[in-house]
Amino acid sequence: MLNSTVLKRALDIRREPASLRDRYGRNLFGQSLIMGRRMIEARARFVTVIWEMCDGPAAGWDSHEQLTGSLRDFLLPGLDRGLSALLTDMQDRGLLDDTLVVTAGEMGCTPNFMNRGKHDGRDHWSYCFLAVLAGAGVQGGHDLRSFRQTRSLPSRSPRLLLRSCGDSVSFSRQRPHGFIPDRQGRPVELASGGRVLEEIFA
Repeated sequence: MLNSTVLKRALDIRREPASLRDRYGRNLFGQSLIMGRRMIEARARFVTVIWEMCDGPAAGWDSHEQLTGSLRDFLLPGLDRGLSALLTDMQDRGLLDDTLVVTAGEMGCTPNFMNRGKHDGRDHWSYCFLAVLAGAGVQGGHDLRSFRQTRSLPSRSPRLLLRSCGDSVSFSRQRPHGFIPDRQGRPVELASGGRVLEEIFA
């Protein structure tokens, strides 16, 4: 990787038109999404883009304080601008046909405000979170959220999401979808149990 001219070229974001960089948003997340797309074009098989974490309550999605203003003024506009630009850009370049884009956090937030008043925030809630999928045959515009009555717990197993993502990805032409090789080359399932959410694929 250190000597790869292909990687060096992919990491040179200055090759992108200024207008396209503006469309993604001139912030770390938007520009990182461009880098992610360039890595896919350079034949990277798996790319992760992480939302920047800075100091202050409005910095990231781990929002325990000032959540209302943070979502309205910073988090949601940045995500909407960057993600929509990425999907449009990848569609225009023909990259969405065989690339699965997954947008998710590592956990959710409590269904109700836990820190009312001065703090205006939510606490960690590992039982339930949302994810957005696009590309790799995923049908657009389908809302498959399914919660129990209190909206605090999902009515479906998270294995369905993992299984669906794993089934749409193949890391090797010699391996079936949903499997990756271990150090001895044996196939290991990305997610055991559950079923593929066939209804999200075209």
